[in-house]
Amino acid sequence: SGEEVTFTTTLGTLSKSTEKTNTNGYAKVTLTSTNQGKSLVSASVSNAAVDVKAPEVEFFTQLTIDNGNVEIVGTGAKGKLPNVWLQYGQVNLKASGGNGKYTWYSANPAIASVDPSSGQVTLKDKGETTITVVSGDKQTAIYTIAMPN
Repeated sequence: SGEEVTFTTTLGTLSKSTEKTNTNGYAKVTLTSTNQGKSLVSASVSNAAVDVKAPEVEFFTQLTIDNGNVEIVGTGAKGKLPNVWLQYGQVNLKASGGNGKYTWYSANPAIASVDPSSGQVTLKDKGETTITVVSGDKQTAIYTIAMPN
């Protein structure tokens, strides 16, 4: 314990560049990044000829659902979901960010169901619900379907 460890990274920001080991011999830093990409963190101990590379970490851009816009299937119209009732209407939601692998869920499939892989929503009944998309890197984004007029 008490050994000084120096950390370096190829992308992102480390909470500290040096840290002393604890009683169990561990030194811990946190890596954050606002940029998308892959990062390698290396650690070297002050009085030992040891250089350790941690597993590669990959950062992704924030997951979003196309600024709240939809594409109404069969019309080519894009924009905000209209506030008129589109009984059995279908709209496509488009996600971006994350790692590009998306799974879609509906909070209330009786109001609006969603295809888990494509993000195509079928409006089934008047009401409010949310559609959630989860990316493979565990980010989430939510689209709210409001009560139509």
